[in-house]
Amino acid sequence: MNKKILLIDSNSILHRAYHAIPNLTTSKGQPTGAIFGFLKILIKLIQSEEPTHIAAVFDAKGPTFRHKMYDSYKATRKPMDNDLAVQLEPLKNILSLMNIKIIEMQGYEADDLIGTLAKRFDEPTIIVTGDRDSFQLVDETTKVYWTKKGVSEIEVVDLEYLKGAGFTPSSYLDYKGLMGDSSDNVPGIPGVGEKTAKDLIFKYQSLDEILSKADEIPGKVGEKVRLNKEIAILSRELCRIETNAPIECSLNDIEYKKANYIKLSEKLKELEMTSLLKSFESDEVKEQEKTELKYGVTELSNLDDIKRVLKGAGDKIALIAGSELSFAFDETMQYSVSLQKDLFSEGADFSEALKTILSQDAVFIFYDTKPFIRLFGFRGKYFDLSLAYHLANGCVTPKGLSHVLEAEGLPYSPCSMIVLYKRYQEKIKEMSLDRLVYDIEFPLVKVLADMESRGVSVDIKVLDELSKKYDKMINETALKIYALAKERFNIASPRQLGEILYDKMGLKRGKKTKTGYSVDEEALSNLKGEHEIIDEILKWRHLSKLQGTYVTGLRPLVKDGKLHTEYNQVVTATGRLSSVNPNLQNLPARSAEAAEIKKAFIGSQGGVLISADYSQIELRLLAHFSEDERLIEAYKTSEDIHAITASAVFKVPLDKVTSQMRRDAKAVNFGIIYGISGYGLSQNIGMPVSKAKEFIEAYFEMYPKVKTFMDNCVKKARDTGYAITLFGRKRALPDINSSNAQRRNAAERMAMNTPLQGSAAEIVKIAMLSIEERLKDFKSKMILQVHDELIVDAAKEEADEVIKILVEEMSNAAKLKVPLVVNYTVAENWGLLK
Repeated sequence: MNKKILLIDSNSILHRAYHAIPNLTTSKGQPTGAIFGFLKILIKLIQSEEPTHIAAVFDAKGPTFRHKMYDSYKATRKPMDNDLAVQLEPLKNILSLMNIKIIEMQGYEADDLIGTLAKRFDEPTIIVTGDRDSFQLVDETTKVYWTKKGVSEIEVVDLEYLKGAGFTPSSYLDYKGLMGDSSDNVPGIPGVGEKTAKDLIFKYQSLDEILSKADEIPGKVGEKVRLNKEIAILSRELCRIETNAPIECSLNDIEYKKANYIKLSEKLKELEMTSLLKSFESDEVKEQEKTELKYGVTELSNLDDIKRVLKGAGDKIALIAGSELSFAFDETMQYSVSLQKDLFSEGADFSEALKTILSQDAVFIFYDTKPFIRLFGFRGKYFDLSLAYHLANGCVTPKGLSHVLEAEGLPYSPCSMIVLYKRYQEKIKEMSLDRLVYDIEFPLVKVLADMESRGVSVDIKVLDELSKKYDKMINETALKIYALAKERFNIASPRQLGEILYDKMGLKRGKKTKTGYSVDEEALSNLKGEHEIIDEILKWRHLSKLQGTYVTGLRPLVKDGKLHTEYNQVVTATGRLSSVNPNLQNLPARSAEAAEIKKAFIGSQGGVLISADYSQIELRLLAHFSEDERLIEAYKTSEDIHAITASAVFKVPLDKVTSQMRRDAKAVNFGIIYGISGYGLSQNIGMPVSKAKEFIEAYFEMYPKVKTFMDNCVKKARDTGYAITLFGRKRALPDINSSNAQRRNAAERMAMNTPLQGSAAEIVKIAMLSIEERLKDFKSKMILQVHDELIVDAAKEEADEVIKILVEEMSNAAKLKVPLVVNYTVAENWGLLK
């Protein structure tokens, strides 16, 4: 099937619809006119164009990179009308139910994200917008559907259209630079309007040509151009759409699938837009309705009704709480609670209703359990469907309850959750996942929820001082870059940076992208040594990332003096926890900058932080799994494994091993865990590929059973389709038998690494469960997990006992053929922990 992409400038279309359609409202007073108009356009486009991929792109709140270029950018724009603003979230909810990808990104406008996606993919693309700036994006595969008037009059702008109007995509941008844009407060050349700008472009073809021949332009127009060259260039840059925004989005991410009809119909009925329902009906939907789970719905409007119904509750309750509150005891009846308040509000009605339900003595079936523990103090028995789905389906990441239910062919209802509960109980048993699910992952949910609630104390003064320091360093580095480039430019703009490096300075070009030659991290790293500007640019990027992510970026996340990172158990395929808001696992482990930032994380109430970290746990697991006698003996006798490996690969006596040899051997040891190739090792330690291959061969000669273990991991994965860990986690490897060598090789590396990394993650989780239990009567509490490291916020008087508990529980979390060794340190802040 031929692909076709539809990119919607959502704020623009919503705004057009708001002003074009009467201010419709529901019987409860909810404004809906803009939503209705938006959906009418969208439905019409879906029916007429039949896109295979759709993205609804929104402007994120806050300033963009253009505000840094020009303080007054959009300064005259009025705030969004409240009646329009309240329609944004309901629209996003509907788009999600239509299975349309919603995209927005802080610091960039919707135009930039649309431009990036339009240039990233080679498929035929339609941009739907009311903004003529998008005309600059038109090319052989991209055209703009411009809502010229209201929501009914759409003009198709392609290369032929522009040519007929006397423009090319690039000259249209120049035209905007000349006349500016009053709606965005882009100045343009004073006194140059549409007609004059067109005349100049038609005669000189480009802004650069106009400026270079400004002396030839007669009269007042020439005078205005000559006096305002810099304004024209600035205005063009403000109007230029960024086509290389750092957004993570693949073609698969925006694939358009059938709408969640049942849930969508409920939402449209709620907004009293039933006239749109027929647009989503299809023979497929009608056929589904014949075979779908049939259940009744009982509306409950007060607390007495809820208490009455709960008297008949059985041994299990499935619960949905979000924009609605509903529950079920079996597959036949859904109880819906009518509430005016949303889940995260402080409405007494909701709190009482939810607490009444959660107080029942039953197994609660949730999709995501942590919010009920963290926000509502739930302490009962639970079955978490997101975890069950993740573990029983090869460790894929679920995208939400509606996604899981759709994948299982079930409607969105707590009754369906009961069905799913029964299915996954059986599946967990069939796949021998009982211990992993019921003894490790499910109990860990409560531990993580409590850790999130505790948070880690933050010294704001440290962050403020660092912010000033980084601002100064970033500005100083920028000045060095400008001096080396001999001009000022937007360092954050890939296009402008590429022009400086490749066009002006003539540096060696790397890989080509649709928008020019790449200036990503890899491309710049390959240019190191070519010119000193490269080191300065890499330094500027590094400092800017640290500042934006971990200094000023942390500030808004600190609440009540604490930072509450969130842990997720279903994101990684290996079993490792992931961390967001912020990602505290992503700080460089041993850099000086990271240590500075970590100094802001302190013990609460004058206490201390205790860090306990496994020593080489994955290498120890390699010894355990491979049963290599020499490797096991080295760990049992506490020998220096890196020095021993160096002795073997460099073929020198142990006492002749240098520190550099040991470092290279360390790279071999840890590279083996990830199935490293000779080329990969050569890149890591800077030596010829042939020599690196010799190193790996020497390693396997020294530890022959490691090679056998690695080969067996790949063979088992080929036979079964998955890799398996010490505690039974099964990671699906669909590419393990692929005819595509690149994909197959990647899957083989995963087959070798997953048993080690996954088992290490499980051992850490087991230790966490034991430590949490033993600290339950202590003031000291576990607050952070960073892969193999656990951090406890400890009272000083309890520190010695806490260290003992950490070492005991971590050392004994699993019985291996080699000892598990734990290192610990104590300090007043995280930065001082070693």
